[in-house]
Amino acid sequence: MARISKEKQVLIYQKIKEVAKQKFEEDGFEKTSTKQIAKEVGIAEGTLFNYFDSKTELFFEAFGDEFEVYSHINNKDVLDINVSEMIFEHFNKSLGMLFKIPRGVMGELAIASVRMAKRKPEKFKKFAAYDFKFMEELALYIQRLIDHNMLEEVDAKGLSEIISSVIGYEAMMYIYDHNVSKDDMLNNMKRKIDIVVKGYYKGGK
Repeated sequence: MARISKEKQVLIYQKIKEVAKQKFEEDGFEKTSTKQIAKEVGIAEGTLFNYFDSKTELFFEAFGDEFEVYSHINNKDVLDINVSEMIFEHFNKSLGMLFKIPRGVMGELAIASVRMAKRKPEKFKKFAAYDFKFMEELALYIQRLIDHNMLEEVDAKGLSEIISSVIGYEAMMYIYDHNVSKDDMLNNMKRKIDIVVKGYYKGGK
């Protein structure tokens, strides 16, 4: 079979991701087959596996763009804004795109991440890096508040990890408990972040 150009390979790779994302959103992980995806792309199933080692890897890559961090801590002076609100807004801008993924797909994505962590840890680290980046930026902002005498001295890194744990817990509750609405999740995040941070406000504000 004749070799195809690098440009053609890139186009096929992108097409596989696009079709896979659509199929996963419509039918879910378990009901979507790589054979269906390959057929819609116009390639053989074996060719698909030249680009992705497994359906789990393809699933993760198809939704990988949703994990991109869309903004960083704003460099302008935001020290007059409620600290808890600022932290929540940073989360919403940085990782809020994740919640545009259908709830059922988010649950399957969580399961797929466990599979990938075992089979291809180097791939999993790529996505875990987004969480660490969020915590790093949050720690920098907390340290800035300490330096401006708005927060008591505290381990900025440790506090950022606690806040991230709160966010992660509420996200998991949203994914797996369908009685929890998106508004419930966001309101619970705000409330608990405020509880965590308020104890460190200078002057008990």
